[in-house]
Parts: sequence; C-alpha cells; structure tokens
Amino acid sequence: MLDTPSSLLESYKVKFTLSFFDLYFYSIVNKGEDLSRAFASSDIFVMPSDSETLGFVVMEAQASGIPVIGVAAGGLIDVIKSGSSGFLVENDENMVEFSKKVEELIHNPDLRRTFGQNACRWTQEWSWESATSILRNIQYRKALAIFSARDKRGRINDTAAQRILTEKTM
Repeated sequence: MLDTPSSLLESYKVKFTLSFFDLYFYSIVNKGEDLSRAFASSDIFVMPSDSETLGFVVMEAQASGIPVIGVAAGGLIDVIKSGSSGFLVENDENMVEFSKKVEELIHNPDLRRTFGQNACRWTQEWSWESATSILRNIQYRKALAIFSARDKRGRINDTAAQRILTEKTM
C-alpha cells in the first residue's frame, strides 16, 4: 500500500459500477518508490487519452509488468504491442471497445499475467538510443508527411498523407 494516509487515498478514489462488479481507480501523482509501489500493486494500467505524445507513463507501467490498455493514438501506437503487452483500441464516442478490453483483462488473470510478462520484456528492448532513433526516423517523417498533406485551410488530406507516408517508408 502507498505511504499515504487512508483519508487522503480515499479522496483520489473513483468508483465505477459496471454490469456486475465495482471497479476502483486511484488517480495519484507519485514519484520514486511511491510510484513503483503504486505500479506493483496494480493489475491493469489504462490510458484513455487520445493525445498522449510520448507514452512514458505507459512504458513505466509496462516495465513494472503491468498490462496496459490505451487509445490507438499518438505515441501509444509505438509503445503498446496490442495483443501482446496489452490492447490498443480506437477512440469511439463512448469508449465502448476500451471498456470491453478493461473488462476482458479483469476477468482473465492468465491473460493479464502473460501481457504483463510480455510488457516487461518489451520495455527492456527500449533505450534512449532506440527511442531517439524512432523519433528521428519514424515519428519525424510522419509529422512532416501530415504537415505537407495539409490544404490551404490547414485541414489534413488523409489520402495524401497516407501516400506520402508510404512513399517515404519504402
């Protein structure tokens, strides 16, 4: 348990009542050993944001052996191996698919364990050198392609962006 007075801990608690069980989330900003203990006491890490740029917190969770569920956007696409270290899901309006994946992991401890082990191994392949390489060789090219695919009003032409990405990665 975290070194936090229980009354303070309770103030961070959010309860969600699902079909036949209650799910509790604790939203606490921690660092150091407290953060390590928070990850170690977790069963699943969820990142419902569709604007997470780099995904460091997701990598920290995976390095702690926690399976993750994230929205297929931003940097999460590169740090979650969907179906291996957790799940990447599309951001639908009511987070229906996201919720289904949370429920799937809640009810399947063997899958949680397998994903957690895979997640830990996956993050061991990461280093500052490999992250920089991905940023420079993949993410930067994607950003340039999307920028150059904008029309005069700043809207992105998805077909043009995909064509540019395909050309640059061949």
